[in-house]
Amino acid sequence: MDWSSASEFEAIEVSGAGPIVTIRLNRPEVVNAVNWTMEDEFVRTLKACDQDDAVKCVLLAANGPNFSAGHDIAQVAKEKVTGVEPATFDGKYWARTGELPPTWWFRKALVVAVKGFVGPHANAWLLTADAVIAAENTRFSWEETRVGIGAPFGAYALMPFQFPMRVVKQLWMPGGWMDCQIASNSDPFSRPITTPCR
Repeated sequence: MDWSSASEFEAIEVSGAGPIVTIRLNRPEVVNAVNWTMEDEFVRTLKACDQDDAVKCVLLAANGPNFSAGHDIAQVAKEKVTGVEPATFDGKYWARTGELPPTWWFRKALVVAVKGFVGPHANAWLLTADAVIAAENTRFSWEETRVGIGAPFGAYALMPFQFPMRVVKQLWMPGGWMDCQIASNSDPFSRPITTPCR
């Protein structure tokens, strides 16, 4: 499929032809906050790429100065007020199933390029990527911890297997933000890393 002629999406942009398809989060006016439209479009595009023999790799990036603030808080608040939770994809609200995210089952290479802020929920896509490339200004967060929500479930249970335990503890226990050098340093004694973030 020639993705350069793909139909327009509401919350992502898709481009590329042949072996590499680029998906860009495209809600920069709200720091690419992940709403269910974005999540559904992303997952449907991944599934189409999985079925396209010409595609070998998907690059996930973002428009604007930040990768993603994480969950769209306005949408989450509306769900809490109305009590209505959407079927995000596959006819169910994935975040409440406790299952691994659909990105886990993607059979081709998934590379994620991050910059600026990478907030809660957006972190889940990093957990299932084959490679994460972080710009020097990247900061990762599990900010929900500070307000007593965001207990690990589903994909987040993978964090101790994907990240150094020291990183998992900092994300899950005090919350807050960490830069890409702290996140990429796997030495438990926090020696400076020798390879800078790119």
